[in-house]
Amino acid sequence: MAQTPNTITAMKPVFIDNTLCSGCGLCVEVCSYRALKTEDGCARYLLDNCFSCGHCQAVCPEEAVSLPGLTQPVKTTLQAVGSESKVAESLAIAGLVDLMARRRSCRNYKDKMVPLSLLEELVQIGITAPSGTNCQPWNFVILPERDDLLVFGSHIGTYFKSLNRLAESRIIRLFTRMFTAGGLNRYYENHYKSVKEAIHDWDDNGEDRLFHGARAAILVTAKTSASCPAEDALLATQNILLAAHSMGLGACLIGFAVEAVQRDKNIRHILGLPDDEKLYAVIAIGYPKISYVRPAVRKKVTPRIFRFDKDGQT
Repeated sequence: MAQTPNTITAMKPVFIDNTLCSGCGLCVEVCSYRALKTEDGCARYLLDNCFSCGHCQAVCPEEAVSLPGLTQPVKTTLQAVGSESKVAESLAIAGLVDLMARRRSCRNYKDKMVPLSLLEELVQIGITAPSGTNCQPWNFVILPERDDLLVFGSHIGTYFKSLNRLAESRIIRLFTRMFTAGGLNRYYENHYKSVKEAIHDWDDNGEDRLFHGARAAILVTAKTSASCPAEDALLATQNILLAAHSMGLGACLIGFAVEAVQRDKNIRHILGLPDDEKLYAVIAIGYPKISYVRPAVRKKVTPRIFRFDKDGQT
């Protein structure tokens, strides 16, 4: 008997309607969490939890997959207002919101090179972002070809192999817990196993679980002397992500790569990063292998309304 969304919600974040599923396997292919598999001609959700990215729901051609805990795609009924700006008059706000809603992290890429001219154009689009006191503190490193990513990935792998060796020692974890607020212990509990599996897949099977087969990357840095370098760099990063999607490219932020570069001076040296710059984003880029038929869904957000009285009190 097929389960209903109401019965599945309390158990798992992903519901698959067996009466609709065709067993095409697209949801399995896009799931980077490895939470799905095809069995007896139907997709199955295997785990008790995942990070609810919604890729499985968005790619399913039969609308058999749903995430009961998430809301419907973001929409707007707003219209451009005011006559002060021709840009405001001509801007299709609904189209802009649709672009934002349909952009998603891409983890399935074609074996197709991204032209360097497009990567350079993405950088120019990135710097249209605002920055604190208009200091524009950002800089960018382009890794234009797949071979560049493989070399970069090998250095990242070396860093995490070293970190995993430290994390394997219970004594070291206990010792560092006294001085680093348990950072190594948290890493061991949350990431050690998956990183070990990813390193094994990289070394022994040639499977790229870091960049997911992307063909290029853009690294976003900012001067540490800026008033708000992290915000500046990430605003530029969002511009790049949205522009890449509008160009028909796929992109994905690679947090593990950022962590390795920030902590390994050797990788910083290899990339030519000066001492007064910090890396804030690594954007993997390529042509998407899979097309999604609907936009992403999001958790429901209820903003808090906060008012002050005339005396400045709550």
